[in-house]
Amino acid sequence: MQDSDKDNNDIATHLSNDALDVSLSYDKDTITLSKGFLRTNSKRINLQPSYNLHTSTPSLLVAYNDESDGLAAQLEASPQEQKLTLSSRIANSSHTLTPSITSHGKFALGWRKDTEQGAITTTLNLKENLECKWEDGDWTCTIDAPFDGWIKTDGVNVKVKRRIAIV
Repeated sequence: MQDSDKDNNDIATHLSNDALDVSLSYDKDTITLSKGFLRTNSKRINLQPSYNLHTSTPSLLVAYNDESDGLAAQLEASPQEQKLTLSSRIANSSHTLTPSITSHGKFALGWRKDTEQGAITTTLNLKENLECKWEDGDWTCTIDAPFDGWIKTDGVNVKVKRRIAIV
């Protein structure tokens, strides 16, 4: 099946039923196979191997998600870098903590608070930056500040945008 929203060189197929979820996609540079396994009504495992034809680089994404407990784990692996990300909703609340670490020692800690009209997401990438995104209905505010032990005032980027529906 060809997806009309994509470039003419992009092809995607998708097969699905209650417990089977398989897709194969191809774009200009990458072939991706995705297979989902539904363990129970709320627990899911996804495997997604891909191969970049341009760089001859394979990669693999393995993900586990338990919607009932708010737990998730994701492993992204390529020959250059591996990244492990864990995610946990705190005590059935609207708060989620997401630490991640790479094979090169980069560490990030994310926090998300779901609100009635959006969410507030903050991610601290050690020795890199602090990102904060506040979504409130049609409004979105994004702050990106350099971080190397202390937040620096030089180089702080603040963006505010509003979605407007034009009829």
